[in-house]
Parts: sequence; C-alpha cells; structure tokens
Amino acid sequence: MIVYVCLIVLSVGITLGIFLQNALLLSWYNWFWMLAAGVLVFLGLTAVYFLLLYLISLTVDKSRPVSKRQPFYRFLLNETVWLILHLGRVKIRVSGLEKLEGVPRFLLAANHRSNFDPFIAIAVCPKAELAYICKPEILNIPITGRIVHKCFFLPIDRQNNRAAMDTIRHAAELLDAGTVSIGVYPEGTRSKTGELLPFRNGAFQIAKRGNAPIVITRTTGTENIAKNFARRTTCVTFEILDVLPAEAAAGMSTCEIGNHARQLILGGAE
Repeated sequence: MIVYVCLIVLSVGITLGIFLQNALLLSWYNWFWMLAAGVLVFLGLTAVYFLLLYLISLTVDKSRPVSKRQPFYRFLLNETVWLILHLGRVKIRVSGLEKLEGVPRFLLAANHRSNFDPFIAIAVCPKAELAYICKPEILNIPITGRIVHKCFFLPIDRQNNRAAMDTIRHAAELLDAGTVSIGVYPEGTRSKTGELLPFRNGAFQIAKRGNAPIVITRTTGTENIAKNFARRTTCVTFEILDVLPAEAAAGMSTCEIGNHARQLILGGAE
C-alpha cells in the first residue's frame, strides 16, 4: 500500500508541476490532458518500480538457504502484491478476520482456483508473513521468484518422497519457531473447473509437527482475475471458515483434519 500511495502522490505532484509551470490550468480543455499525463506518469513510475525490483532480485542467490527473517524482502513482497492487485482492479471481500485475533502464526489451508490465490491471502493477512509450499517453477519466475525465496517459500518435489518429507519437516520447523506462517493447498494443484479436488492430507503434518493452529479458508472469484485484469473490476471473496487449535489438531489424524477442512470448504460452495 505504501508504494501504491507514493506512486499516486508522485504522479499527481509531477503532473501538476508540469502544468502549473506552463500555466496550462487556465483552460478547462487542458484538464483532460492533465489527467492523461497523470496516468502516463503513474504508469512510468510503476515501470521504474518494477525495474528497481528486478535489479534488487538479481542480488538474491537462490542456491543459498534462508536462515532468518528478511523484513526488507517481506516488505517488497507485500507491497508488490498490493500493487498488482490494485493495478488489476481486484476488490477483496473478507469475512471471519476476527477469528485470527491472537493467532500470529498458523498453517493456512485453502482451496486452489487460480495462481492469484496466494496474492489474496498475503494481502488479507500481511502480518502473518505467509510462506507457501509451492512448485519448484515458482522460484524461477523472473523478479518475484527470487523475492519469495527470501520470504521462505519452499519448493516441494512431489516426485521425490524423501525430498518432499524434508520440505515438510523444514516447514514444520519454521512454524514451530514462529518464523513465518505456512500456506498450503491440500488439493496439490489448481482446480480448472472450480470443483474441489481430492485432498493430499500429508500437508497437515506441518501443523501437527509444528504445534500450530490450522486456519481453514475458502477463496472464490480468483479464476476471473487474469481475464479481467485492469479492464474491469474483479470481486474476490476470502472467507476464514475456522481456526482449528493446535491441541485439537494434535489429537486428530491428517485424514480427519482433511475431512473437516473439506466439509467446511464445500459447505458454502453448494
């Protein structure tokens, strides 16, 4: 949000400066051109921001593991997510946020409809410092791949069971230490039809091993963001359905947790 506001203020300031200097505000006709110039200045400054972000990302060595929190990169991630969602004209409707009071770190489990799903959760819960279990390709995305690496996003190799378990253990350690919250999509991949896919309940081991509560959420509308991006407003709903305490999760099997989460998510989709 800070970057977005700064870009707007700078755009207005630069545009007004140009027009005032040339005494062009005397004609109502010139207000149209001032608005057009303001938009161009804003887009230009936005491009400069992403260029700077790219240059910063080049300093990140993805081969080096991250050992401690990186507030600067978390700030960049949160601000970039906020900027992208506003450029895309995404409006988020949130319900159940009060359930997170007093829950600083948690495992977030949600349905998965779009590549924009993590953006929504990060925007709604910035203080949770969400780090996602993700496909290895995510870390290869230009600019953002290196930034999310610094924010403890963990790639998982589902073709290698031993490597996958190492990722689960690492995520549980981060959660237990209170370093970050962990986000997972139990379906394992995006649902192209919108229907909830079968769960891979092993993801819930992270909360059990990390002695952390499980926040169950449902996201709808994100599948429309890409096709509507910047052209029209996309309304997205983010619902916090339940917070399963760590003590309750410890006494349940991963299958029981998965069934509980699945029933809650399906409850509003019927």
